[in-house]
Amino acid sequence: MKEGTEREKFLVGGQRIDVDTYGRLRSDPLPSFDPVPMIDG
Repeated sequence: MKEGTEREKFLVGGQRIDVDTYGRLRSDPLPSFDPVPMIDG
């Protein structure tokens, strides 16, 4: 469920990016996804 939009939250390549904020109920099923590997560097 979309809760709102955070305007210009992140700065990427010199451009401010809006971010949508979502929430879920405790009783909602866990989302299924493939994790993205993190690279330190």
